[in-house]
Amino acid sequence: DLHSFPTRRSSDLHIGAGEAHSAVDPLRQAWQALGADFVYPTLAHAYAGSGRAAEARELLAAMLAAERIHYISPYKIAVTYAAVGEIEPAFARLAQAEKIHDDRLVLLAVDPLLDRLRSDARFASLSARVIPRE
Repeated sequence: DLHSFPTRRSSDLHIGAGEAHSAVDPLRQAWQALGADFVYPTLAHAYAGSGRAAEARELLAAMLAAERIHYISPYKIAVTYAAVGEIEPAFARLAQAEKIHDDRLVLLAVDPLLDRLRSDARFASLSARVIPRE
């Protein structure tokens, strides 16, 4: 559904602005059209930001189980770990994303779902390695 992708992207903005509760319902609807792997990382942030940490952790567990069956981007798993405040596994997955040249790393500088990691020196180091300089 072409209308679901903009919903998911605008939900990123709600979360980045501290309005996670506003993102939950639209993301649950987008999930039906776009699939779990695409929506779970953002929905986990919406849940966590709305005080629904247990539900965010359930999404992380579902992603970790699903990756045993099919490929899920390590970047997406890193974003989901960040949602639940698990910083070390988030950086481990970002390192994995760097190693395989995950195309989602182009979002590193602007993805509000990674804001929780930005104050860590490892984030600046990773950004310097993967974001092209002019």
